[in-house]
Amino acid sequence: MSSVSSLLLAAPDRILSQNTRGGTAISELTLANNSVRAIWKGAEGFHAFGISLTLPLSKDGKVFSIVRSSYETPPEVWAGPAGAWRQLTVTIRL
Repeated sequence: MSSVSSLLLAAPDRILSQNTRGGTAISELTLANNSVRAIWKGAEGFHAFGISLTLPLSKDGKVFSIVRSSYETPPEVWAGPAGAWRQLTVTIRL
């Protein structure tokens, strides 16, 4: 079970972010054949600009920049293709 939280227009397809059973997911909706393909799914949350499940997307629709966090890890900035993100910040853990 999941619920869509944002819809990004990355023509010709659409990118969705979703709440999924305690985690989040990024999926691709193809309008031509009405199919949905999971791009990434995790037990953590992500946000951008302080808004939960918002996905800033590059012009070509391939690179995301997000803040990822979970109950075990503090918020960190990540960027890159979904599922192949690179961590850009490091929080000092005491």
